[in-house]
Amino acid sequence: MLVNEERHAEIKAALHSRGLSLGAIARAEKVATTTVSLVSRGHGRSRRLEQAIAHALNLKPEQLWPERYAR
Repeated sequence: MLVNEERHAEIKAALHSRGLSLGAIARAEKVATTTVSLVSRGHGRSRRLEQAIAHALNLKPEQLWPERYAR
């Protein structure tokens, strides 16, 4: 898996600018914040959490993580 700390920081900043956080997504999805953080960083995959993060940013998961969805 490709870990991308820069993208993770960008995701966190974009969420923050909308008054959201990875923790808020974790609570909404009923998972640990660390789980959402790991998905955001690229340490793990969860289509459900990728979708939740992307939805919070009004994006598609493919736009946030194109390498995960490349064919």
